[in-house]
Amino acid sequence: MQRGSNDKWLKSGRQRSAVAQVLKGPMTPLEIWRSAKTLAPKIRLRDVWLILGEMRARGVATCLNPGEHNGKVYVRADIVPKSSDGTDWHAFAVIYRSRVRHQVLIALMKRSPQTTTAVRKTVNERYPHGLASTVRAMQGLRQLGLVTVCGEGAKRGQKLYAVTAKGRRLMELFANRTRRAQTFLNAVPMESV
Repeated sequence: MQRGSNDKWLKSGRQRSAVAQVLKGPMTPLEIWRSAKTLAPKIRLRDVWLILGEMRARGVATCLNPGEHNGKVYVRADIVPKSSDGTDWHAFAVIYRSRVRHQVLIALMKRSPQTTTAVRKTVNERYPHGLASTVRAMQGLRQLGLVTVCGEGAKRGQKLYAVTAKGRRLMELFANRTRRAQTFLNAVPMESV
């Protein structure tokens, strides 16, 4: 599709325009819906899903984790960097859609190495949850290559975990996103929307 025809298409509907305007960084459909409601008060979550599907088909938006059944994360296609920069966007989306995984990485970034129990205690101060969810988060982060076992703890069978270089790179993207609210990777605003 041509850029001009996409711009015209995005402008042609109030809801479509609202979704395009708020989609400036990685967002879930629920976040998009909440933000777009200020611009198009009658928009519903199912409308956002439909519009995002149309935007993907036209090449205007990209899903960072298309294989997931729920918790999809979308971003405008013009601000997703090329895959040549080495960023694992699937891993980014997996962290983005899980508060526990995100908080576990933050705790490990602050102090490393730590045991799963120590990480849970740190995370529990801000986000109360059980040890089982911390263990599952740690296993998932290990499978993604964001956390590694770097030694043994004081107790028998206890593992010490640390963040890998890949995990640090992804957490830097989260830090950038937080510092520049709703802008991500120096996003260029869509002039025509």
